[in-house]
Amino acid sequence: MERIEFCGGIGAGKSTCAALLAERWSLPLVGERFESIPYWQLYYQDPARYALEKDLSFLLSHVDTLRAAAAPNLVCDFALFQTVAYSAIVGDAADTAAVDAVYRQMTVRLGQPALVILLRCDTSIQLDRIRKRGRAPEQKITADYLQRLDRAIDEQIDKLPNTVSVIEWDTSRGSPSRLLEQPAIQAVIDRWSDARSFSDII
Repeated sequence: MERIEFCGGIGAGKSTCAALLAERWSLPLVGERFESIPYWQLYYQDPARYALEKDLSFLLSHVDTLRAAAAPNLVCDFALFQTVAYSAIVGDAADTAAVDAVYRQMTVRLGQPALVILLRCDTSIQLDRIRKRGRAPEQKITADYLQRLDRAIDEQIDKLPNTVSVIEWDTSRGSPSRLLEQPAIQAVIDRWSDARSFSDII
């Protein structure tokens, strides 16, 4: 299974950009099923109490959706490693170690992504998007939380193997359609297309 994963802060535009990329090249889109995870609402009520349960639930849900897709090439509006970033900003060291251990075991089974697209966004714009989409539990999110999440994501990016390509895009300054023109994305798509063509021949 080869995949493109999107990461970035809440409201950075992961779902929008992932959907555009998947549509542009007719690839299966695997979306985050946050509404099916009970702990995500409890987490915003009491982050310290429910961080471990929420993070493990999200991670395993992501793994489940990847397996269920059963396609050789995928676009994901989430990144598996971002769950570890969430844990690092709220959970204690033992909780984060537990989430990281599960994440690493899942990458052994599923492999690393072919490409990670890191979306940046001005914090004020993220907060405005969060307010406008109207998910009640998320209305408690603060600028400080988003900034700490960005730093934790960067730390996880730095830990990715050198074989994983990473590109950055600022959704507060560049349009999603321009993102699709990035050479690193085209290189992955071309490689996938060449692999499909070869399998058709044999």
